[in-house]
Amino acid sequence: MGNIRNNEKKVEIPLNKVLLIQKIWRQKRKIKKLFIKNKITLTTSSNNSLPGMEIEYFDPTSLLSPESQKTENFLGEFSLLKNKNLKLLENSNLINVKRLYNNNTIYIGTLNKITFLKEGIGTLYNINEGSKYIGEFLNDKFNGLGRIIFNDGSYYEGVFENNYQNGYGKFQYENYSYIGNWLNNKKNGFGEENFDDGSYYKGYFINDLKKGYGIFKYVNGKIIEGFFNKENKVNGITKMKFEDEGKFSIGLWENGIMNGINFYFWNNNQKYFGEYFNFIKHGFGIFFYDDNTIYEGFWINGKQHGFGIIRDLDNENNVLSYNLYFYRFGKEVTQIKDSDYLFNEKCQIIQNKVLELKNFSQKYFNIENIFSSQFKIDLNLFNLENLYH
Repeated sequence: MGNIRNNEKKVEIPLNKVLLIQKIWRQKRKIKKLFIKNKITLTTSSNNSLPGMEIEYFDPTSLLSPESQKTENFLGEFSLLKNKNLKLLENSNLINVKRLYNNNTIYIGTLNKITFLKEGIGTLYNINEGSKYIGEFLNDKFNGLGRIIFNDGSYYEGVFENNYQNGYGKFQYENYSYIGNWLNNKKNGFGEENFDDGSYYKGYFINDLKKGYGIFKYVNGKIIEGFFNKENKVNGITKMKFEDEGKFSIGLWENGIMNGINFYFWNNNQKYFGEYFNFIKHGFGIFFYDDNTIYEGFWINGKQHGFGIIRDLDNENNVLSYNLYFYRFGKEVTQIKDSDYLFNEKCQIIQNKVLELKNFSQKYFNIENIFSSQFKIDLNLFNLENLYH
């Protein structure tokens, strides 16, 4: 009698089936851990026609990260949804569910009884991310008013469209906040940005960047008002004011730096109108001292350098005398007498420069309507003719 085992056929399982079995086993093991960790229990009579599995009980606190749980405790109830909930009760096309989906999300809310898609008001827990959304749904997506708390504790509260932050809303993370308009999860349009050091920006954004008209106030009291470029820096005509020190200026900036012609006023009634480079007087400019004297001439690195005219005025701003000097790095080197051959030539050059500044002030400083009343500056101060007469 032969050995029966020798007659048995050896069955080989295809590799793809082995991998499939291993995958199913891992998924079941993962789901089991998920159920234990979050204390999830399923109902015995689940509607198999609906997506996911019907839940009898789960622990919502275990689904959120510690940071998002802390934020939820701080925010409390999302009261803006109360009136919307009352209207939904009259909608006969919706059914209430509490279900666990295959993508490790738990949804408590209403579904469309025909399409079985999330519709109406509900709460969606993302177990993998430790985040939570509560608000309006349509076609299985966030649509309408809602609040999402992210796993790092930050949150957005406002209008959604097809899962995107679209419309008006507020985002906050720790002491940073933005409230304003959004497009595709990015700051777009007008909004207010508040930073953790107490500074803030009010103005326009494009794709999360400050772009267009805006006001930035620093924690030290400095205020910048102007037009921001795509690099979050002001360009063109810009106002600057120091609230505590009483200083303010208006003029040309380039990439966040005072470069070009500017008016600068000090609280001791001294004024400067002329060229700047990197926030320093550099080039040609006119300085009005508090003792009724005026310097018209050239500057380098914030100091008088080159030829310049000193005018002495009386109380009615009539010119009593003027003299031509040559300076080197802020120090008077010599006085050029009117009999010197250089006198008329250098005076004419300086007067031409003064005329250029006058033309500039008339061209660029008659645009108050594009600025806010933040500084309450009388633009007559910036008419060079008024400074002399």
